[in-house]
Amino acid sequence: MKIHVHGIAMVLFLTATVLDARSAPVNPDEAAAKIDQLIAAKLVENKLTPNPVTPDDVFVRRLYLDLTGRIPTKRETLNFLESNDPDKRAALVDSLIGSEAFTCLPAGGGIKGGTIYGKTDERGAKILENPVTVTDFNATIGYALGLPLDQVLYSPHAAVYGC
Repeated sequence: MKIHVHGIAMVLFLTATVLDARSAPVNPDEAAAKIDQLIAAKLVENKLTPNPVTPDDVFVRRLYLDLTGRIPTKRETLNFLESNDPDKRAALVDSLIGSEAFTCLPAGGGIKGGTIYGKTDERGAKILENPVTVTDFNATIGYALGLPLDQVLYSPHAAVYGC
């Protein structure tokens, strides 16, 4: 079966698959390099110029909103902006994704906009109601993409897309 899917939904699906604890270990540097290579090839193919790198103050706000559904506190913002760590962006992504509560904004795929599921504490750091596992999240995206959830799908490179 050949499935063509474009946009954020497939990125989320593949990310959730990589994050699933049952997946084979992935070298993050190799995965990042491969993703960069694929994006660069598409930019060249479509004769597009990438946007400039987002400034740190914008990055930290967007990342918190995207991954936790809230803006960072003043202290969180200042800690990030004052850091001289060359890998501070990756470290912040890892920290927020690794936290107990994170959010996601699936675009399209039949998912109703503005839908809220579950509840966290007022800081968005601890799940209080209806936790969702990576496997549940993965299955939700697979369902929204119309993928058969009762079958194991493989990429052209033999990676398993498990729901």
